[in-house]
Amino acid sequence: MGPDGEWAVREWAGWHAAEPRRYPSFAAYMIAMHRQFHQMEAGDRGQRNTDFVNETTREQDAAVGRARTLALRGDYEEAACLLTEAGEYGRPHAVELLDQIVRLGGVPGFHRLQPLPGESAFRSDLLPLAAAELADSGRGADGWRPANPEVFPGTAPAAADILRRMNEGTWRYAPGGAWGEVVDEAREKACRGETDTAWRILRAAIPRWQSLGPDHIAPVGLLADPVLAVVLTPERRLELLATPRGGEPGRAPAPN
Repeated sequence: MGPDGEWAVREWAGWHAAEPRRYPSFAAYMIAMHRQFHQMEAGDRGQRNTDFVNETTREQDAAVGRARTLALRGDYEEAACLLTEAGEYGRPHAVELLDQIVRLGGVPGFHRLQPLPGESAFRSDLLPLAAAELADSGRGADGWRPANPEVFPGTAPAAADILRRMNEGTWRYAPGGAWGEVVDEAREKACRGETDTAWRILRAAIPRWQSLGPDHIAPVGLLADPVLAVVLTPERRLELLATPRGGEPGRAPAPN
């Protein structure tokens, strides 16, 4: 019994392959089961069940929308709270958006999702980042789903090419457009060892950065670039997250 007088609940199931799960109260257990039910009914990231709609799914989808706006305005911590709960309900885009905040150091966590071709920033940001992590790990490419033609026949060749260039050290973050021009200018400075100048160039342009879609809230492709990743110190990554962008209003943080 806890200090509030509630009895704890322990749930045992053979498929957990672990010690019984503990919940501080029966109410906490029921809430967890309610979330689990919605997560299972929603389907996985690759095959969403769009026919499953009720008051809870509508509320959580609205929360994801609010979280995305908050994140683009620089309020990433509040956004992360909303996305964490929505992700537990299996709502679309929730874990993808939270993963970007985690990768940039905004909140503790470990997601490292495998990117899916349907994600808007798949080729420009997410796929290269996954390839960079695989290359850095020293593990072989065998079994890497994005490069498996049986799993992703349309994009597997591109994934294999990105991974090859990542291993060769020739891949560069090249998002295109006005943001791409800024990235090229910053990389040129960084290659000369002028990392502070490179960061000032990027920082000045962050408010003009544009999201590619509903599952994209930050230029995380920068982290995959072997030159620019060095420029983004942990402090600067947080500054990036806290800077309003994508056309959203807000106050930029003090320069780091």
